[in-house]
This record gives sequence, C-alpha cells and structure tokens, in this order.
Amino acid sequence: MGLIEILQAMEQKSGWQIADVESAADRESRSIIDRAEEEAKRIKEKYRARAEEMLRPEQRRLFGAAKLAGQQQLAVARETWLDQVLARAQQQLTTLRDSDGYARGFAQLAREAITEIGPAVNLEIAPRDEELMRGIMATLGVDGEIVPTLNSCGGMRLTSLDGCITVDNTVEVRLENAWKKLRQRVAVLLSPSP
Repeated sequence: MGLIEILQAMEQKSGWQIADVESAADRESRSIIDRAEEEAKRIKEKYRARAEEMLRPEQRRLFGAAKLAGQQQLAVARETWLDQVLARAQQQLTTLRDSDGYARGFAQLAREAITEIGPAVNLEIAPRDEELMRGIMATLGVDGEIVPTLNSCGGMRLTSLDGCITVDNTVEVRLENAWKKLRQRVAVLLSPSP
C-alpha cells in the first residue's frame, strides 16, 4: 500500500469519524433542545398555575362585583317602575269623578268613616261633592256640618263633633295606604327567582 492509498484511507477514516462526531453532536444537541423545551413547558405550566391561583380571588371579586351591580341595576329599574305605576294611579285619580261608579264608591267611603265616628260628624269634602254628600247624609241619617273646602280627587275627611277623632277617607289617603301593601307584593313579583 502506497502513501497515497494510506493518506486516502486516513482521509476516509477521518471523514467517517467527523460524520460520527457530527451525528453524535446533532443527537446530543437535539436531546438538549428537547429537554430544554420540556423544562420550559413545565416551568410555563407551573407559573401559569401559580398565576391562575393568584388571580382566582380577583376573578371571584370581579364576578361578585358584577353580580352586585346587576342586582343594584335591577333594584333601581324595579323602583323606577313602581314609582311609574304609583304616578299613573295618582294621575288616574284626577278622572275618578267622571267614572260611572264614583257616586257608589263615595257613598261606601262615607259609610265606612261614619261607622267609625258615629252619625254626628263634621264633614270636609271637595266642593264638587257637596250635593252628593247631602244626599248620602239624608239616606244614612247623619247629622253634621259640611265644609266644602277639601282639595281632593274624591272622598272626605270626617271629624267627631268634639274634634277628638278624625278619619281621613280620601282616595289619595286610601291609595297611599293600599300602596304600601301592594308595593311589597308587586316588588316580590318583580324579583328574580333564585
């Protein structure tokens, strides 16, 4: 074997050795990269879990605040609606005298109040109701003075002759008293179910 052949064999052998070293280096670098990627993924998951744990109280706080804000908005809307219902009812009182049943309702209010005080009373009524009141007094056998100075959409205010007992049986007072009870029932109906 000549020198050239020995050099070629050595060159070939060194090429194989270089290829083996490069292949081993490639495998080692791929292994290092894979381990680094796995470690990075593990670290990322660890920090994500830690961040999520730290954010859970804030998330609960934000959800709670949003729920409370929604409940407050609902309460404001419910109150606004209830106020509108009352305003509408009060507005409708202004046309009460024009209804067919006003005289019958007025007579019922008078009977209720007279039952509480007795047949001797002073009656304060709206001027428009004076003739109607005189007829009711005659029918019921009530004795008393009519004072047509009441500013009301209907009804009357009765006072015992000694001034100790007063019964305010106006439609405004009746609506106000009924509204307190009705408002609670309507509010319950408007409340969301749990």
